Amino acid sequence: MNPSPEEVHDAESAGRFVQRCVEVIGLGYHPDTPFADYTDRAGRAFFSAAEAARLEELAERAFEHCDPYDIGHDEFQRLLDTGADGLQTV
Repeated sequence: MNPSPEEVHDAESAGRFVQRCVEVIGLGYHPDTPFADYTDRAGRAFFSAAEAARLEELAERAFEHCDPYDIGHDEFQRLLDTGADGLQTV
């Protein structure tokens, strides 16, 4: 996830972290999936080992400050309600 994600230290930063995960990974994001398990369409690791380890640390902190499932659900709904061109669907 470039640029490097910010620290997670409260509910607001935890929420931004989850939102960024959904933004980068898309509808395939799930808070319980290890970041090392995400792959691109060719089956290659989406994140380097170092990135995955860092994201795991941030995800653990996010769980301490918010409910990533609720935030992720809201972000998924936003993605589903928005067309590919960024316009709201009717």
